[in-house]
Amino acid sequence: MLPQQFDYVAPVTVEEAVQALSATPNARFLAGSFNLLIDIKTRRVAPPLLVDLRKIPALHGIERTASGLRIGSMTTLSQLLEDEEIRGTYVALAEALEKTGDPQIRNQDAIGGHLEYASPSSDISAALVALGASIDVTGPNGSRAIPADDFFTGLRQTALAPGELITAVTLPAGPARSAYEKLKHPAHLGAICGVAVALWLDGDQVARCRLAVTGATDHAQRLPAAEAALTGWPLVEPRIAEAAAHAADGLTGISDLQFSADYRLHMIGVLLRRALVHLRAA
Repeated sequence: MLPQQFDYVAPVTVEEAVQALSATPNARFLAGSFNLLIDIKTRRVAPPLLVDLRKIPALHGIERTASGLRIGSMTTLSQLLEDEEIRGTYVALAEALEKTGDPQIRNQDAIGGHLEYASPSSDISAALVALGASIDVTGPNGSRAIPADDFFTGLRQTALAPGELITAVTLPAGPARSAYEKLKHPAHLGAICGVAVALWLDGDQVARCRLAVTGATDHAQRLPAAEAALTGWPLVEPRIAEAAAHAADGLTGISDLQFSADYRLHMIGVLLRRALVHLRAA
């Protein structure tokens, strides 16, 4: 199938890109996302204009800051996976990157396009939510930072306003320990269910934690009941069991022809237990 006709521009500044997006209703920005190109080819979507961000130097690269890490939206997944600080400090993100697609996908896909597409089976989305990341966006009304918790709003839906584009992802100082566990779909390689865990420790107690799920629900989101079961307690078996038992409380699962909502919701507890046991032994 051939795509419907569309216009294409490749601006060299963020301002030019915002102007192009704002001037054409339903325009989309292209940040390496192979998923968007597939959707255009199969006519699942038909944007009248594609705004390619790859020629904007300000959107490329990883920058160390006083408070953490800033990742340009055109930085590829492969570049992120090769970064020593991400592999050493933001382990949940590194593990999610490693489990995303295959090398060809990681070489093409940039983090901005990956997040804008908002796939419900995205490994990276759960890791960013667990790590407390924020998504930096710029649009016709200026710039703002959207917490990853609030960025994903539904099935392939985000908090981006018309004319806005993703410029960067900001990661705060890393947690003491983090991990990502996944049940992989054998065909498209996305998450049937994935769980990201970030723990901040005070001695042997969990002072703070952020837990997030992907694949089992229509968008990446936190696991508040499981977080409550862990916070303020040592990371011991009874607490792990309690967190796993309540991991899916209050969540609505998604189903397809292969995997039911009940199965996916059950797997949240299984994968959470696996991640916590791994972190306890680390």
